[in-house]
Amino acid sequence: MNKISTVGSGSNAEKGNFLQPFKFILTLFLASLTIYIVTLANYSIISSNAYYSGTITVSGHGEVEIKPDIRKLSISIQQSVSTSTSKAAVSNADYVLKVVNYLKSKGVVDSDIKIVNVKSISVKLRGTNLDNANSISADLEKIAPKNISVDISDPQVENQDMLKARALDMALNNAKMNALKVSRSLGVDLGKVTSYYDYNQNGYSNSEDAQYTDPDKVVSDVTVLYQIR
Repeated sequence: MNKISTVGSGSNAEKGNFLQPFKFILTLFLASLTIYIVTLANYSIISSNAYYSGTITVSGHGEVEIKPDIRKLSISIQQSVSTSTSKAAVSNADYVLKVVNYLKSKGVVDSDIKIVNVKSISVKLRGTNLDNANSISADLEKIAPKNISVDISDPQVENQDMLKARALDMALNNAKMNALKVSRSLGVDLGKVTSYYDYNQNGYSNSEDAQYTDPDKVVSDVTVLYQIR
């Protein structure tokens, strides 16, 4: 009986020793899994918007100088005196051809010459022609003093929307630079933009310098809200 009991006890001890490595491996696996889950949870928190602890609000200002780049000519051609309507039409067409040839000799491109009909032509002058608009107008009227008249517009900007877009880009970049300075001073990381407000788009400016409209500038003022972490 004692022998049988001794044999049974030794067998259980041997089984325990045999399973010991597997228990160690299982414990190591569970510990690694726990570390992975905790790390993943922390990464998820960092990656989520919840990790952002606050916001900063900064302003930005941008302005672009307005430089007129075109002057418009409205050319009227009066019908020539003739006993025949067909001859008058041919005469007007001839005047149109002379006007177009003269404009091209001054470097005016086809896209800036719009022939409305044989009685009306619209022209855009650019570059050096901008300053020579008066002399160009006088030369055109000399082609047929009694039949051709020219009206000249004031110098103007062809694409004001482009200037407004440039001023807005400058204001947003200025706001971002201000936000980076503030975030460095606070020792925080700058996050994404949550919102921004364009004062000029809504009809007024928050800039004291821009309270009076400057005819020589396009101004943009914005307020931008950034997340920080």
